[in-house]
Amino acid sequence: MPALRLLLLLYLTLSAAYLFVIPRLEGHDSIAHMNYVNFLRSERRLPEMTADAVAFSYELVVHPPLYYMAGAAATALLPYADADEWVRSSENVYFPDESRRWTVDLPDQPRPVTLAVWIVRLVSLAGGVAALVCTWLLVIHWFPGRPSFALAVLAAMAFNPLFLFMSVSVSNDIWATALTAAVLWRLAVTPFTGPRRASGWVLVGVLSGLAVLTKYSAALTALPALTLLLMRRDEWTWRTLAAALGLALLGALASAGFWFGRNVALYGEVIPLGAAGAVLPTLRRAEAMSLPHLWRMLPWLFHSYWGVFVSVIAPPAFLRTVQLLTLVAGGGLLVAAVTRRLPNWRILTVIVVWFGAYWAGVLYWTATVDFGEQARLGLAAAPAVALLLVVGWQGWLPRRAWPWVHGTVVAVFVGLAVWPLPTLWANWQPPRPLPADATPARALDATTAAGAEVVGVDFPAGAALVAGDALPVRLTLGATRVITEDLTLFLHLSDARDTLLYHFDGVPADGRHPTRQWQPGAPFADDYAVRLATPV
Repeated sequence: MPALRLLLLLYLTLSAAYLFVIPRLEGHDSIAHMNYVNFLRSERRLPEMTADAVAFSYELVVHPPLYYMAGAAATALLPYADADEWVRSSENVYFPDESRRWTVDLPDQPRPVTLAVWIVRLVSLAGGVAALVCTWLLVIHWFPGRPSFALAVLAAMAFNPLFLFMSVSVSNDIWATALTAAVLWRLAVTPFTGPRRASGWVLVGVLSGLAVLTKYSAALTALPALTLLLMRRDEWTWRTLAAALGLALLGALASAGFWFGRNVALYGEVIPLGAAGAVLPTLRRAEAMSLPHLWRMLPWLFHSYWGVFVSVIAPPAFLRTVQLLTLVAGGGLLVAAVTRRLPNWRILTVIVVWFGAYWAGVLYWTATVDFGEQARLGLAAAPAVALLLVVGWQGWLPRRAWPWVHGTVVAVFVGLAVWPLPTLWANWQPPRPLPADATPARALDATTAAGAEVVGVDFPAGAALVAGDALPVRLTLGATRVITEDLTLFLHLSDARDTLLYHFDGVPADGRHPTRQWQPGAPFADDYAVRLATPV
């Protein structure tokens, strides 16, 4: 499968770019996700729903443990080094008002702690590869002899910037996508009779258990799975179906029974949402969103599926482009229905139910869960979204033109994947250290008690301030030692009567470089444009 290998290589290359650009704990709730891993590393036991657990990491009470167990196993040989305290202290106190960075990269963080975060991010990336491979296998089974179609579907999924972002974040979302695709693939190919029946259905059950053990919302996969079974009605009798489901149940109990049995024993619930709400009252909204409010949230949810990265949003032109592409795909689905270019109706039904189940879930979470207005929560349906998009785009043209459509999809989505990277870089990357021989024109050498240093100042366009113009000011800042305090920069200009003409009070480098992440001995330039706040 050279086409699949090429696409995976492109995916890994783009993932490496996202790994480089995104600060290591900048993903959605990544601090709490990482401290779930750290809880398992330090306590060596499964979590319980207590106030102490919430204080350690609120994710301990809202997620099952599989992804975090994998992260703990992958980092088992590293020294612990108070990892949870270091991860917790990475939170940026100036987010979101003064800085778009939710986290800071602490310069004195122990190397094992930093390495553990990188390893867990790579665990997420492995989930992305698994998701693409399982989606490929499913699409090739449903659409045999159409590798260009499968390649286009994978491109529309893999090169969604949000998918890439989550693939390199500390989060269980991508592994939920992988296991959902794996369940439906095995459910589509496993026979109801024959020598491979028993092992095949046990595997379906094992994968189903692992999916829900990764994320509770993966239970929604039951809806497309049931639809798929109904679409295979001519392949089973009630007896063979009962036998298959019995074997699958055995597999699910083998892989996940320990956790869900424990939930029932401790909390009286298979999925203990009630117990979670009791110890984490902020989990659910005090009052569910009204339908008009939910309707107004739809554009945000759409954009958040493509280009919302915590507090950084992709450029407006990017969002308009994906909106246009989606509208074109929707129109193409209608054209394909009229011209009878839609795929097998049974397969299409499964895809629509898969998409509908998870997006109904996204709407429910948006309406009822605090901070639930995030379309990434529906990423387990990413293969279904990609399938519907590609079917829609090719629906405009006759079948002989479809390979050209598929090639265009791949090229366009590679471009879409690259498009947000400069925006992410501009919002998150700190200034580069100045060369060792760089010296400001006007040395100040002012050092605070906390270790922050104003090395000097430059006026690249001269020191005269002309009314109506901007005066460029370049500060050279640095640290004499690791700064443990959150400091802000005050840059004020006043006249002879102490009237304040200009002021900046905030986080240096346009919010990108909080003081706790300044590297000792690595001064950097911080540029400002001074404009008069009042007439002179």
